Parts: sequence; C-alpha cells; structure tokens
Amino acid sequence: MDVNASDFPVVEAQIEVLDVDFDAEEFKVDSISIFENGQNILPISSKPPSINPKAMPLSVVFALDVSSSMNGRRFDILKASTRKIIRKLPLEITEVAIATFNAEVTLNRDFTHNCTTLINFVDRLSGLGGTSFEAAFFTKNTGLIDIAKKGKSDNKLIIFISDGMALVNDKRVAALANSDSIVVNCITIDRPISNQLKYISLETDGNYYSDLSSEEEIDWAFERIYNKSQGNSYGKIRWKSRYSCHPEKSTQLKIGQQTFSFQYQIPGKMVGRIEVSPDQVSFSNDKQAGIAFEPVFIKGHNVDLNITSVESTNPAFFGIKPGTFPLTSKANELNLLELSFLPNDSIQAAAKYTIKSKGCPDVYVNASSQGREKLVLTNPVGGEEYTRGEKVPVTWSGITKSKPVDLFYQIKGDNKWLSIGSATGYEKNWKAVALNDSIRIKGVVSGDITFGNLLTAPVSIDDGSSFQSACYSKSGNEILSLSTDGTLKSWSAKTGKPGNTFEQVFEGDYAYMPGFNRVVDVTSDSIKVYTNRNGLLMKEMPLGEGKNLTSLTHVNNKELYVTLNNFHYLSHAEDSRFIDVTSSPKINYSIARKKSKLHVFKTGTSKKEFSINTGPSFQKSILHRTRSILAVSNTNSTQLYNLKSKSLELNLEGESFYQFSDCPRFVITQDTLNYNIYYLKNGNRVFSFKKQNEFDISPSGLSIAQITSDSLTITDISTREVLYSKPHKDVAQYQFFPESDKFLFLQKDSLVILDLYSKRAADKFFVQSDLIKKIDVSPNESSVLITCDNVIASLELEDLLKTSSLEIKKKLDTDVTPFFNVLSPEPGVAEKITFPKQYLQIPVEDIFSDIINNSGKYPVFIDSIYVESDNSCFSLVSAPGGFAIKAMEKSEVELRFTPLKTGLNTEELVIVSGDKKYICRLEGTGMEKGFDHLSGQINFPAINVFSSGDTIVPLIKNTGTEPLSITGLRINTQHKSNFSIASTANSRNLSPGDTLWVNVSFSPEVRGRQNAFIQLRVDNKDWLKSSNLYGEGIAKRNVIIAGKTMHGITKQPMQSIIEITDLNSGNIVHQKHTNDGGAFAIEANTDLNYSINANLNGYFSSSENVNLTDVQTRDTIWVNLELIPIGQSSAIKLNNVFFETGKAEILDVSKAELQRVVTFLRNRKDLKIEVHGHTDNIGTSESNKVLSRLRAMAVKAYIIRHNISDDRISVKYFGESKPIGDNSTEAGRKANRRVEIVFVE
Repeated sequence: MDVNASDFPVVEAQIEVLDVDFDAEEFKVDSISIFENGQNILPISSKPPSINPKAMPLSVVFALDVSSSMNGRRFDILKASTRKIIRKLPLEITEVAIATFNAEVTLNRDFTHNCTTLINFVDRLSGLGGTSFEAAFFTKNTGLIDIAKKGKSDNKLIIFISDGMALVNDKRVAALANSDSIVVNCITIDRPISNQLKYISLETDGNYYSDLSSEEEIDWAFERIYNKSQGNSYGKIRWKSRYSCHPEKSTQLKIGQQTFSFQYQIPGKMVGRIEVSPDQVSFSNDKQAGIAFEPVFIKGHNVDLNITSVESTNPAFFGIKPGTFPLTSKANELNLLELSFLPNDSIQAAAKYTIKSKGCPDVYVNASSQGREKLVLTNPVGGEEYTRGEKVPVTWSGITKSKPVDLFYQIKGDNKWLSIGSATGYEKNWKAVALNDSIRIKGVVSGDITFGNLLTAPVSIDDGSSFQSACYSKSGNEILSLSTDGTLKSWSAKTGKPGNTFEQVFEGDYAYMPGFNRVVDVTSDSIKVYTNRNGLLMKEMPLGEGKNLTSLTHVNNKELYVTLNNFHYLSHAEDSRFIDVTSSPKINYSIARKKSKLHVFKTGTSKKEFSINTGPSFQKSILHRTRSILAVSNTNSTQLYNLKSKSLELNLEGESFYQFSDCPRFVITQDTLNYNIYYLKNGNRVFSFKKQNEFDISPSGLSIAQITSDSLTITDISTREVLYSKPHKDVAQYQFFPESDKFLFLQKDSLVILDLYSKRAADKFFVQSDLIKKIDVSPNESSVLITCDNVIASLELEDLLKTSSLEIKKKLDTDVTPFFNVLSPEPGVAEKITFPKQYLQIPVEDIFSDIINNSGKYPVFIDSIYVESDNSCFSLVSAPGGFAIKAMEKSEVELRFTPLKTGLNTEELVIVSGDKKYICRLEGTGMEKGFDHLSGQINFPAINVFSSGDTIVPLIKNTGTEPLSITGLRINTQHKSNFSIASTANSRNLSPGDTLWVNVSFSPEVRGRQNAFIQLRVDNKDWLKSSNLYGEGIAKRNVIIAGKTMHGITKQPMQSIIEITDLNSGNIVHQKHTNDGGAFAIEANTDLNYSINANLNGYFSSSENVNLTDVQTRDTIWVNLELIPIGQSSAIKLNNVFFETGKAEILDVSKAELQRVVTFLRNRKDLKIEVHGHTDNIGTSESNKVLSRLRAMAVKAYIIRHNISDDRISVKYFGESKPIGDNSTEAGRKANRRVEIVFVE
C-alpha cells in the first residue's frame, strides 16, 4: 500500500492487485469505506487496478547470499521469505532456479516447477565463508546470468538477496543481463543497498529495495517485483481527510471483502497546530501605571480552536484577563487572549505561558517586563556529559520565535567556532560530534542572508552535494546546479524538487542555450550539447576550429564559435568542393568557404546568393546567431556584410573582430590597445576601453560594467556618464539584471542591488561572511539564486527588499553557554590478529569477533575500517561504513589473507573512531605451496538422469623437494551432490614430481545443471578448493499427455473437453477439445502433479492422477478417461483424492478433485451421491473397514462444508473386501486404496 499525502487534505492510495477474479464494481466509490483514527471518511474517486487476466510465465532465479555475514537473524529472514515467495508463485507456469553464493556460486537447483523440491533446498541452506558478487554473477555456467539465460520463458528475472557489502562490475552485469533480456531485482537485508546494486537494478528495468529487516518487508518488495513482471498496474483511491494536530493517520480501507490497514503521515506544513502571535510579549515596567494588558492573537491553523486553560510560570506578576473557558473559534479564525502584568517593583520579571487546547499540543508565550529582545541560551547549562551521537537539546529564549538562530560550537582552548546549523522555534536537537573535550555553544541571531535563512527559504536545495555554482534556466522554470565533482542536475525553480541528473561529468563552464532546450558544457577546446529533459549527450563540437564559424552561444560573457558543416544539400551546388560550410540554427543562411572566396547560400538550397572575396590576410568569418550578419575578420580590418541586402555594411581598418555582444545590438572589435563597441544598425562607434579590463554589457545595451585593476565602474554607453564606481577589492561577483536597468554585486559581508537610472538609494543586505559562492538573477527578475557549499536557495526579491538596510549590521545579537562535556568512548582494539600458515597466492578468509569490542557503558562509534596498504596481502572481505557497537558487545570483521611472500607477512588494520585511529597488527605466514592444482575446471558432458559418467583427472602435483601429504579429499556443495570421487582415502603421500590422479564420477539424479567443488587438505591444514565440477542431467522438461475419452458403459470413443489441473495450486493449466475419435495430446511441464479429467454435459468424468514431480524420461504418458452418464449407477473412482498414510486426513492436493464434485452437485440439484470407501489388505480386516469408513466420511464432510445438503450424500464403506487390483503388488494395492462416488437420482 503506497500512500501519497503531498496534496493533503486530499490523499491518494495505490492499491496493489487484489486477485485476478476481483470485481471492478467493488472499486466504485459507494462500495469503499475508509476510517481514519476511528472517523468515517468518504472517498472522492476511485480507479480499479489493471490486472493481466492471464498470468504470464516467468523464469525466476533466486540468488541467495549464504556467506558468514548473513548468519543468524538475517539468514532466518532470508530462508523464511524465500519459502513464502516460492509458495506464492504460480508454479504451474513459473519455473524457478535457486543459486547460492559466498566466495563461490552454487547452482542448488536448476529450473523446476516442483515446489517441494525448491522448499527442501531452501530449508537445507547454511552460511559459511566470504562474499563475492563477482563470482555470483560471472562464474561460467553457474553464474546468475548464465543460469537465467537458459530459462524457458521470455520473461526472465533474477531476485538477488544479500546483505549488500561486496563489490562488482555493475556495468558489465547490466550489459550481460540486458543482452539476454534478464531483469535483475536487488534486495538487501539490514544494510543500505550499494550504488552498484542500484545501478544494476535500474539499468535492467528492475527494482531495488534497501535495508529491509523482516520477512514481511521482503514479501512486500516481491509483490511489487511480481506485479511489474506481469504488467499489472495499481488501483487508486482518493479521499479528503481531516486536519489534525497529530500527524499520524491510522487508516482502515475496506474494498469488497478485503480490508487494508496502514498508517501515513500528514505533511509537516499541513499538520494542524495552535498558532499565537506574538509569542514574545514585553510589558513596560511602570509600577505607577498599575496592571497592564497585552493582546495575543491565537488561532487554530487548519483545525478548530478549543483552548481549555492558560497557565503562567510566574502567576504573582503575569496572568490573563478574566474570561470563560473553553475559548473557541473555527479553523483559521483569529481569537483574542489578553495577558496581564502587575508591576511590583523595578526588578526585571519574566514568565512562560502554557496554552492548553483540546486535541493539540500545548503552545507557549514568553513574557517579560523588558522591551528589548535579547538572545539567551537556556540549555546546556554547563557541566553536562553527552556521548558522541547523543542528542544535545540546545534551547534559547528572549527573541521572536520565528527568528532563525545560527549555532556554533567551540572546543575549550581553541579560538575557532565550528557551525552546528540554524534553527527557529527556541530549540534544536544537535547530535554530539566525535570529541573527548569540553565545548560550549554560541548562538547568533541570523541576519538577512545567512546559512540558517537559506536552509529555511521557500525553495531550498540540499541533497548532500557540495555545490560549485547554480543558475536559472532561460525560462526561469528550472535551476541548474553543478557540484564540485562535476555532476550537473536540474531542479524545479518553483518547488526545489529534483528534475534530472546528467549522464556525464561536466568538466568546464556550463549554461542553458537561449532559445533551445539544451545545456552546454564548455572546456578550453570543445563544447558539448546535452538535452535538458533527459541529460543525453547530443553533440560534441570543437571550439573555434576552422575559419568559417557560427556564433553558437554566450557563456560567462564570452561568445563561443563552432563550425556546423553537415549540410548535404550543398553537394549539388556548382563547383561544390568547399573547404568548410557553416550555418546558424536561427537564420536562413549558410556560408561555404573556398580558398579565396566565401559563398552565401539560402539554407536548404544549392542556389548561390552572392560571393565575398577574401585575401591573404583573411583570418575567419563569423555568422551572427540571430541576425543575418556576417563578420569577416582580417589581420588589420573587419568587414560586416548584410546577407539579406547582399551589401557591405561596415568596413573597419586597423581593427580585427573580437565578438558579437550577448545583447544583439553591438559588434566588438579590438585594436592594439582597446576594445571598441559599434552599433550593428548604423556602424557608429559608441565606446572604447582598455583591453585588460574585464567587462559585461547590460542586456538592454544601455550600460557597461568594467573591472579594472582598482575599481568596478558602470558607465552609460551612449553618454559615457559613470553611473557607479566601487573599489575592486570589495567586489566578489557582479551581474546585470536580465531585463531592467539594475545591477547586483557581492561584497565580503553584503549584497548590493543598484537601480542605475533612478535616484533611489542602493538596497543592501547583510551576508554571512564567506557564505556565497555564486549568485544569479531569474529571467523575470522575481528572485535571486544563492549558491553555497551545501545549499542552493531561491529568494524572492520582493521579500528580500523588505529587509534591506543602508547600514550593514555591525553587531549581532549573540549568547554563549557555559562549557559542557562531549565524550567519545574509545573502542577496545586487539593488538594483533594472526592467520594460520597459508600457501602463497591462495586466499583464505576468516571472521574475527575479537578485533573490536566495547567494554564500556556507552555505545562506541566506528567510522571506518581499512587496511593501510592498497596492495597488501590482507584485505577486507567487505568494507563496512559507519556503525555503532552497543555497550558490552563486540563487532565482527571479515578479513582475507593471500600470502605474497614466504615467511611473515604483516600489515596494519586501521579502525577509525572520531578523530582517532586505532591499529591492529595483522600477521600471517606464507609458505611455498610446493604443489600446483592441475584441473581448475572439470566439465562433464550432459548425460541422462540415472546414468553415470566418469573421468580420471590429474588433481595436484608435488612441485617441491619434500614429500607432500594429502590428508583429506572431498566434494563440497550446498546440496546433495551427484558428483563423487572413487577413492577418498584419509591420507596419501606424493613424492616430489608425483601427481595425484582421481576418478571423478557424475551420476545425476535430478534434471538440470549442477556444480560442486573438489576440496583437499595438505598436511592437515585448512581445506583448499582444487577444482570446479560441472555437469548436466538430461530429462524431460515437457512431456505429452495423450489418450482417449470413451463412454463409461459402452467404451465407445466420445468427443469432450480435456481439463488438466495442477493439484498444488488447484488451477486449470490446460483445456483442449478432443478430436472426433475422442483422442487428445497435450504438452505439459514436468515437475508438477496433475489431475486430468474430461468435461461433457450430462456426464461425469473419471479422473486420472499424472504425477510428474519425479524425473521424467518418457516422451508420452497415456491416459484414458471414462465419461459416466448421469443416472447410471456405475462407481466413479476419485483418483486425485489423497490421504495421510494410514489416516483419514485429506491432503491439500485433493481439493481440486473434490471441488469438481461440489461444482457438479451445485449444477445438478436433482442428484444424490453415495461415497464409497475402500482400502488394500495391509492391516486387519476390521481396522481397514474403520479406515474406509472414516475416509468416506471425510469426503462427505468436505462436500457438506461447501454448502451441499447433508441429505444428498450417503456413505458406504467396504474395507478390503472389494479389490480391483492385485494386493500382492504395490501398483495393485495403490489401485485398491480408493474413494468412489455413485450418482443416485
């Protein structure tokens, strides 16, 4: 059940698929009932789920982590949830394989439909060893990808369940899976999922689920995986909830016969609450004036107001104007509460009012007899002790509740203050940092633009990234952010919600392209163009390469040029051997260059408009991106051509082209000393300035800003009047507004907005020192974008202007707490860990429980664990992130030792806790192994089940100079092995140069691929893996069930409909008409237990049991069915009714057969039946008679429970007295153990 309350009070719930047989009528609004916290709620609208009426076949591979780290509770969850999922699958059409992995991968059971077999394998699983996702996915033949791709179904799934700690080549996994259309779904238990597993899931169109901690949560995840695989969609129900001061809504939703119980939270801003204004009241302390009253306005935000009482902590001075309670009003209506103060003397007084209401938390008003606000930190009070990670409640008073306070901490003896963050509302719970020191806290009432204010801005972006810069899109609807790692993302400028993460790392400057839905990444030599919607790379072009260029866009006041030369239509032009061709996306002209001429064409045609001669001093031609203007730049001259009029508009001698301005009014040239600005319209020069000056022209073209060596100067271009001047050292950033004649610049401690052509004073805002990295003004000039290290905020300019001041606040309202203590309990770390002796280059893994311990009474936090050297013979099997060790507990560490040299190998294991590092010395002795494994992989050819194949292989060779003692040899696997070694003598010796040969057999008892490992021990040391074994047992995955239907009396062939039912699920899996002669042939999956019967009006069919759960080697199974005419008294054997051995308890697989009888009796209310019970001759005659009676009575009881009248069913029992088979054979005795029915009219 997924609930979306973002549009509260309207709530929408997504309802999972209920059942293939659900009634869409149940989804009508009048048929749905909703209760929230016991209150009846009426639904607004509903939409039923879309369910695929026919379940689609699946090939599912369960990939189960059985490493040591999964032992205990995780392993219990893994096994229980896997069993539950397998039982829920429609195995009549779904085949399942089970693979387990630790340091190796084992195919426990190849694809099968047999539920019992699969459950038995899950029950036998145990955990051991390390974890290798690489082995799990990539091992040949038995790796997950190779297993899955041999599934019969086109719909192939891998369900990967692990504690998610190992590493894997995620891109390779995704590529291999996608090449065979395999969907990978990843689930982690008790640990956050890794980015690699997320990538694999998303790239293969799967789902991922992180840090699940119960069987129920994994079951929930599987439901979503399964519904997605079936193409099922969710139903939706919307209702209008009721506001409440308590965010949690306990909800019960009833649809038809199904009831869903769940909880959801009202979004924070929509939770009801009692609001008071002001929440800080100050009385004048004039004793002569007598009692004073101050009004407080109070309302219920979204909820009705019902004030039951008001209490004061200082009732001798502070009270309320007499009135009656409760004080009530409708939601969002103001009411008045008058507080009173009775001066007694001139001593300052204060009190806290508690306002109690029905159904909502208490609210408070602080009152004092002083008028001036003063921040007072009230907690910590000094001397307390907090442990690392514990919440430190920082509280304050003395100011308006809504004012943000920036908080900092300082270590005793250190002058530096470190940021804690910002908060409002008189309280912040701060998580104590990793220190063993005395510290104190300072609070600062926030100014205009502070980190605290940015965090609480209406649009605030904080996703954990370290931001480098951000800007608005040209429409102003989006924000584009660049992180310090080169990640580019887009966000909604209205809400701050994330939009798109670009697929490439950005290496240079970036910008939106005006007029296009594109984003560019600009480096020193190229420009990359991306789509804005999905972040895909569209094109990469070299910058300024060639001599025939197009003005593409402006980034950071610099014009960028490229050659767009993919215009195939010019190939038909007369003498079309051009050096290069370029065109602008915005105008209708193309320029083609030859050695000494430029040819002008209309875009899309091969007809030449006119030509321009170029001389030896020609440098480049530049096509304007929005106007039909071509600039031709030579060494000491520039010409501008009007392409429409085919004329030379401007000829400038002694000046070369620099760029067109972003404002389309100007062209900028350069001579030896200066930049020169000319009007494109008339060619008049309007402004010149020194080339070393940084500059920017306003979008309107009226003014220019220049940064010189000592000042920022803004000048009117046409009049040369200096509009503003400021020393350069005080200016960090500057920007013209996009439309109006305003200018913004940032100083160290202030942000200034100038209105250049009005006489009004500048707007000035206090800025927290070194806070802002980048500023940008929105295209409609309604807001300004502030980029800091960890947050991007969009501030409304109208709101900001209300707080501007001419004088910067030089003094801030601050307060400091006394010193208190933060403790970081230290872990106990073992001084040394020693691995047993190990052969060179052969890894061994072990879990050490005594490396890190906590013997104290507080939790110990471990930030990271790593091996000091990257190229060490020691390594972590898994790399855990931060975790806590509870008091008096230990933490396991899994390590791998792969000796690189003989003798002692050493390394340091580093455990980081806070700012301290603890060292555990790792030791292990490497030995010359003196042997080689000779058969790493032993592959048997595929052979029939129950046959055998063997091979003699060299296993190990003594390459040393001393005798080698083989003290153990075995087959190791997670399941019963079909591989064997002819001799497993406990000990054998190999002389130098000798080779151990072994005879390995493969005798498959089950169908499908199988693997195992040969392990051996040398000199009684740890078991070593010597060889991988792989084989495949051949048996039928499908068989033909064929036969005839005939009249039960005359034995003549009859046409009918054949029905094959899977007894495990009770579902009909095949339905087919016989031919005219009553013959049929149906292909069916093996591994299932079937009931087969015929269906013909007026007849009741015998049934046959075809159990294919055992290995099948036959191609065809023959079955004959009899159709008994209703009214005949012939006995019909119920071949698919089964009982517990020697008992009368009906097994579940019998339900399909008995339900067939029930349905028949419901349709023929005129019929009665006799139920006959029979047994074989095992046991005494009397006991068999009793058993036959009890079994016949059990069948009668089942039918009666399904609403068939008792008087329509009679029972007869015969014990062993009426055999139909030979009791001396098992087949005969099985035939004699039967229940029959006889129809009686």
